[in-house]
Amino acid sequence: AFSTDLIVGFPGESDEDFRGTLSLLREVEFDQVYAFAYSPRPGTPAAGMDGALPHDVMQARLQETLALQEGIQKRRNEALIGRSFEVLVDGSGRVDNGLAKGRTRCNRIVHFPATAGRGSFVEVRIARANAHSLIGELPGPGAA
Repeated sequence: AFSTDLIVGFPGESDEDFRGTLSLLREVEFDQVYAFAYSPRPGTPAAGMDGALPHDVMQARLQETLALQEGIQKRRNEALIGRSFEVLVDGSGRVDNGLAKGRTRCNRIVHFPATAGRGSFVEVRIARANAHSLIGELPGPGAA
């Protein structure tokens, strides 16, 4: 898994700087991005910096960043449909719908029919995908 953290709206960030960040996201295509709008922290050097951006500008940049990354993640996840992965079961899904939740070796979240307990490894074939997780099925008898 290749991920990064980023802060948009840091004091002094120009439109050109922000466009450069978006360009980098398109070029690199991170598996995941943890993005946040800048917020000053008392006692830090950045808290007193000139060039603070308006809140609405920071929020707009954050939303644009998240939308771009969501599209990248969805496309990358959709490319995994039909492939099988070993998944570590780490719990049940948020809704009691009979699905377990686990993670692939590359840290992608997979929801699949619950058959094994937490800490077990199961082979799961990816059937559907969205931006933030995969939906899998267990191979049936005679499956390759």
